[in-house]
Amino acid sequence: MFGTATPEVAQPVEALLEVAAYPEDSVAFMSFEFWHRLSTVLTRAGSRATEGNGGGGGGNGGGSAEVSAAEATRRRQFFQPAFVRLIQVGGCFAAITHVSSPSIR
Repeated sequence: MFGTATPEVAQPVEALLEVAAYPEDSVAFMSFEFWHRLSTVLTRAGSRATEGNGGGGGGNGGGSAEVSAAEATRRRQFFQPAFVRLIQVGGCFAAITHVSSPSIR
């Protein structure tokens, strides 16, 4: 559901940003799995869209079905402000994001 980038996900994403910004790392880290999975869904959707009809199936309900390149771009743009804020909260997330996504600078 989240990977489809519909307006209904805005409030839960905002709540997870608040968890990520919590000053105690053990609490903030609880949202890491969500952010990791969302970033995976968004990047896989983009790579499948550019590959065409190749690539495996499977699905996790997070928008992993093949989408057009335009739709993949729309989804990434929808979540871009949230990921920028996630990096801005710093802490363990900034380090993890930098290590796992060196192209984000």
